[in-house]
Amino acid sequence: MPRPTPPILIGGGGEQLTLRIVARYADWWNLPGGSVETYARKLDILAGYCDAIGRDPATIVKTWETGCVAVADSAEEARRLAEVSPFYHQGGPEASVVGTPAMVAEHLDRYRALGVSHLILRFADFPRLDGVLRFAEEVAPVLRRGG
Repeated sequence: MPRPTPPILIGGGGEQLTLRIVARYADWWNLPGGSVETYARKLDILAGYCDAIGRDPATIVKTWETGCVAVADSAEEARRLAEVSPFYHQGGPEASVVGTPAMVAEHLDRYRALGVSHLILRFADFPRLDGVLRFAEEVAPVLRRGG
C-alpha cells in the first residue's frame, strides 16, 4: 500500500446514496456540473449526513467540475464560442461558465465562497489553447487574489 495513502475522491450528487457515502468515506468530493444554487443545496445535504455520523463536513475537500468554460472579450463572443462546443451541450448552460474574464472570475468565486477549493475545468475551444491560456493570464490571477 502506498504511503501516504492517496486521498479518496468521490464524485456525484445523488442525494440518497452518493452524498451519504461521501460523508462516510471520502476525503474529497466533486460535483460534476450544476449551478451554484445546486452546489449549495448538495452541501447542505452532505452536511446533514456528516452530522448524523459525527463528522465535520469541513474535513472533506470540496471540488467542482465545469461542463464548459468559454472566456472572450464580450459575453456574446463567449456565448458563441460555448455554443459550438460539444462540452457546452453535454453539461448544459447551468454547468458552464461563459463570459468575459471578469464575469468568469466572478462566477467561479461564488463556488469558492461555498468552500470549493479545487476546480476541474474543460475549455470550450479544446484542443486549441486560446481559452486555457486566457484563463491562466486573466482569470486565475483574479481568483488567486480572492475575487
